[in-house]
Parts: sequence; C-alpha cells; structure tokens
Amino acid sequence: MFHRFQIDLAIPDPIPNALNEKPTTAQLTAIKNMTWIQIIRTMVQRLKQVSEKINKGTDGEEDTVRAKKHICKHDIGQSCDAEEEI
Repeated sequence: MFHRFQIDLAIPDPIPNALNEKPTTAQLTAIKNMTWIQIIRTMVQRLKQVSEKINKGTDGEEDTVRAKKHICKHDIGQSCDAEEEI
C-alpha cells in the first residue's frame, strides 16, 4: 500500500510573505507532536492557502490549487481508498 499525494499548486512570484515568515514557538511545538504524514499535510495546506489559479477567470484557466491524498492498494490487487482533499 502507498500514501499517494497528487499536488498541483501554483505559488506566485515573488513568494508571498506568509511563506517567508518563520514558524512561531507554538507552531514548532505542534510540529514536534506530529507524524511525518501530518506534517506533510499541514505544509501542503499552508501552500494551498497562498496558491493561485493560473489565468484565473479566462478560457485558459488552470486548476492549480489542487491537493489530494489517498491510499493506493494496487500493489496488493485491491482498489484504492477514496481520495480526500488536503
């Protein structure tokens, strides 16, 4: 089985201030109590907050604010679990 992440995020340049800030003491304390999977999800959620759709509002709009995760079971001959939005 695999934890499968599908991530398509477009972060504008220059990098938003929200991503240039250092974590607070409370955030660092919270991270210490998380598993790596929880940390990945938290970081993806943070990135998603500052992501933008490319060509928003035009015919060429790209859905670049997407992040999903599911458990893939193809290696053991089973169907994948349902995708969940991160």
